[in-house]
Amino acid sequence: MNNKSETIDIILPSRIGDCLLVLPALLCLKQLVEKFPEKKLKITVFSTSVLTEILIKLNLFEIKQFSNIQKLRTVFNPSDKAIFLHTTMDNHGFFAKKTYGININGKKISYQNDMPYLYVDQTHKYMPEKLFNYLKENFNFSTITISMFGMLLEIGFSLEEIIDTFKFNEDSLNFEKEITDWKPEINNYVVICMEAAYGSKGDSDRRFKEESYFETSKYIYEKFGLKSAFIGIDNKISLPEVDYIYDFRKQLDFLQLAQLMKNSEGYLGNDTGPLHLANLMKKYSLGIYSRETAMKINYYPVFNNLNTSVLGFPKLDIVDDFCSKLVKKV
Repeated sequence: MNNKSETIDIILPSRIGDCLLVLPALLCLKQLVEKFPEKKLKITVFSTSVLTEILIKLNLFEIKQFSNIQKLRTVFNPSDKAIFLHTTMDNHGFFAKKTYGININGKKISYQNDMPYLYVDQTHKYMPEKLFNYLKENFNFSTITISMFGMLLEIGFSLEEIIDTFKFNEDSLNFEKEITDWKPEINNYVVICMEAAYGSKGDSDRRFKEESYFETSKYIYEKFGLKSAFIGIDNKISLPEVDYIYDFRKQLDFLQLAQLMKNSEGYLGNDTGPLHLANLMKKYSLGIYSRETAMKINYYPVFNNLNTSVLGFPKLDIVDDFCSKLVKKV
């Protein structure tokens, strides 16, 4: 009788938003592993982003930071399977007996087993229709979130096992303990980020005039008494020197940023990384989009009932409706 566990490494996407959109599939995997212990699976999840400490606190699986040291380990002790949920040259040198990922023409890196459904424009084509429809109709997951459930099939679970096992609601993915001891010295505030695409020329359509955010901050303070906590990695743009705007840009580590979100009334901005983090903290958000498919189909948050999405910078009546929900909650 073989008592050895099958070892499986899962390498998460490097983008913050994409990484957080994997969480329902990881939760399902945990439920499957617990329900079917006879499969003897040992799962290790590798984080390639700044989210590692936050993922650890969700207590889903053993979480490790993706690193050159971990790559070296796989040379001498490769796992049975490695599932790469995004393709990048950084994956080069991470070995396993069987590898899974997206094979892209022209890329020097390749995988033994292709996962074409990880392309959001091909998910519906390559995912089993029954699984796709079940996740869409019962949980209203975005396309990228649904695509991540494909790895459960690669790991060896059947369609029926996945559908019969998965449990998910508004209380899922809660933190059992405090994220950090740090607390912001501010209350009754909305977190704001205006840094989508980090100044990339190719994605310049995702950014809006800074003055629009400042005018919105003034409006929500005067009408609703809500202060604004600006976050981001670029503090070159000066913020208005007023007592209702707080500058947290380039001042917080990611645990502190998560705590800032957790203690806020909600999030407003065009950067979807913080939006997905706010969503994980079960906060209302006003997501400002420039692309309709990202907003309505492919990349919206896991708990989408908490998110108000708008194409282009929101008019004041939309801001008004959003802040009215926050004040009612308060």
